Amino acid sequence: MAEDPGRREAHVSIFGCQLTLDKNEYRFNGEGDSMTQQLVLQTVCLGADASDDLHRVEVEAANSQGKLTKVQLVALKSSILTTVSLAGFAVTPPVSFRLKSGSGPVHISGHHFISQENSEEEEEENNTSPIKKPSKHQAPQGLLLPSPKKLKFEDDSEDESEEEKKASEDEEKQRSPVKVSSKTFDLTKKEKEKAKTPSAPKPPPSLSDIKVRLKSMSDKGQSLPKTEQKFENFLKSSFKLEDKKAAKELWAFTQSLKGDK
Repeated sequence: MAEDPGRREAHVSIFGCQLTLDKNEYRFNGEGDSMTQQLVLQTVCLGADASDDLHRVEVEAANSQGKLTKVQLVALKSSILTTVSLAGFAVTPPVSFRLKSGSGPVHISGHHFISQENSEEEEEENNTSPIKKPSKHQAPQGLLLPSPKKLKFEDDSEDESEEEKKASEDEEKQRSPVKVSSKTFDLTKKEKEKAKTPSAPKPPPSLSDIKVRLKSMSDKGQSLPKTEQKFENFLKSSFKLEDKKAAKELWAFTQSLKGDK
């Protein structure tokens, strides 16, 4: 039978470092090559006394092929962006952080996760001891070392499921027929019929009404056309009066108003 692998314990500790103009590089080597460990970054922020220059932070770590790779981590400016949340950006030590521009201070924080196998002696001691004493830095039971790839896949699957859900809702909206209210249909039908039916032209006012209005204009001191031709045009435009005989009568009426004054 194959031997059972030793039981693993997960330990977590707080990580933090500061980059300034004098100390513009920080290297984190971890705690030994025999342990499985990861550095999970949470936030990068500018200090309160940081200048308004552009602060660029670079991180260097090994990629999946074990080759060292440099990546710009953040770009901060006190007047625009002072803090960036990295939401669990995980890298495997050794890791180097460099301040490529700006004078700092720039603060980087996160957690250091370590997964370590118990030795056979420790395992036997834990089995025989009636009360198990947890180590000082032991993480709560069930805490597993987060994998950056796993985190990325989970985020991608959540994004894909949300996009698929949204797409299916859009398809259902497009397929479902639009219900038109019967009241709305009746209103639009009546409006169309009303638009088709031309409204009857209003008849011109009577001569007596026009005389009353002309006298009112004269009493108020409003000027009337001084020639008969212009007066006829005035009657056509203002009162829709086309009758020349009536126009002559009204012209004589306006002249009599001048005589009264």
